[in-house]
Amino acid sequence: MTEQPISEMETTQPVSNPCTLARRAVECPGWKWMPGMLAVNTNDYGAEIGRDRICGRHPYATEPPPILDSTWPDLNDPATLGCLLALVREAWGEADAAAVREANEIGQWWVVRNFGGDYFGEPGKTEAEALVYALEAVGGEG
Repeated sequence: MTEQPISEMETTQPVSNPCTLARRAVECPGWKWMPGMLAVNTNDYGAEIGRDRICGRHPYATEPPPILDSTWPDLNDPATLGCLLALVREAWGEADAAAVREANEIGQWWVVRNFGGDYFGEPGKTEAEALVYALEAVGGEG
């Protein structure tokens, strides 16, 4: 299989692909880099070439990375997920929004909801997916 640059990959990849999901996250209007997030730097073929933990003095904390096409949040990092949840809460104006796992006899999934039972975005296969869907749905029907 020939490697191809991320920018040329099909957009119909499964959404659970971490790079695709991270790309969707940074494209959300409510997205911003926050101190504590882990940024993954990749080359044109998607191979990791470095990582940066965002701190208060880090340039990404005040302005976007210079090359957005090669810098993504690590959505497997617990601190980054916590920051993503904070962005969802801020964007929706819901201080008690939380990512929770729900299940029934058919299966399990993750959702973002508040204690009043309001749902934000679509369910996801992972906590990260549900949080990105909630951030994408801001201003929509949710």
